[in-house]
Parts: sequence; C-alpha cells; structure tokens
Amino acid sequence: MKQQAEKGAVLVISLIMLVVLTLLGITAMQSTTLEEKMAGNLKDRNLAFQAAEGAAILAEKWLSGKTNLPIEKSDGSAGIWVYNSMDSDAANGVPWWLEADRDASWWAANGGDGETVIAMGAGLNSQPSYVIEKLPLTTGPSLQAGSAMHSNNLLRVTARGVGGTESAVVVLQTTYKW
Repeated sequence: MKQQAEKGAVLVISLIMLVVLTLLGITAMQSTTLEEKMAGNLKDRNLAFQAAEGAAILAEKWLSGKTNLPIEKSDGSAGIWVYNSMDSDAANGVPWWLEADRDASWWAANGGDGETVIAMGAGLNSQPSYVIEKLPLTTGPSLQAGSAMHSNNLLRVTARGVGGTESAVVVLQTTYKW
C-alpha cells in the first residue's frame, strides 16, 4: 500500500519543477528583450549625436569659408540669426531650441542645410540641421584660458540631429569666435 501513495508524489514534484523552469525561461526572455530595446535605443541616440555633431562641423566649415561675416538678420536669411530672435516667448525662461514648436519641420524650414551630412545615409529619421546666432558683445572672462576676448563676433552654433526614430533627438551647441 505504501508504494501506491508514492507514485502520485513524483507526478506533483515533476509538475512543480516544470512550472519553475517555465518561469525561469519567461524571466530570461523578458530580460533579453529589455536588453535588446536598451541597445537599440543607445544606437539610435548615438546616431542622433553623430548627426548633430556633423551638422555643427558643417556650420563651422561654412563660417570658416566666409571672407566677410554675413550680417545677422532676425529671419536668418543671411545664414546668421540675431541673438534669440527665434524665441517667441523669451519671458518663459525656456531656451528657444527647447520650445515645443521647434520640431523637425521648423528646423527643416529655418535651419542651415545639413544635407551634406549624408554619410549616415537613410538611417536618419530627418536630416540634421543647424542655426547660427550672433551673440551679444559681453565683457568678462574669456572663452579660452590665458587669452583675452578681443572679438566682437562670437557666434553660437546650435545643431540638431535625429536618429532612426523621431524620439531620438540630440541638440549640440558650440561657440565660434570669428
């Protein structure tokens, strides 16, 4: 009689082990899926960073190729914008490049041409672009250690790059001394 009671115990233990192994497998799959998403997002962000960096370099090359600095205009039509002229609400404390209405269509219409940054190919959601602003003359410490600031022409280059998805956006800024 004792033998018959033990036969049912093996079945119950086997089923419990099967459930534990199934749970371990599901957990491992979820962890792998999360890691895949994280790696994809990192790749997307890196692509956006490279696009923005390429646009900033393109803007600086455009500036270095000029023999005379174009006059800044409030609509950017000469290639250089008046400082903060694109900020429709300067009182709100939000920089213009972070305003909600500065989306891909605004950058495409108003930003410098980033189409020569095509080396990244069709993987970008939209082409990178840049905006150059003439900064107001300031007094104070120089931008470079050990040298005085003698230039009236300091330019801020704001570059925007988008990765493979529209949610991966990187905005970089550099200061260019003319």
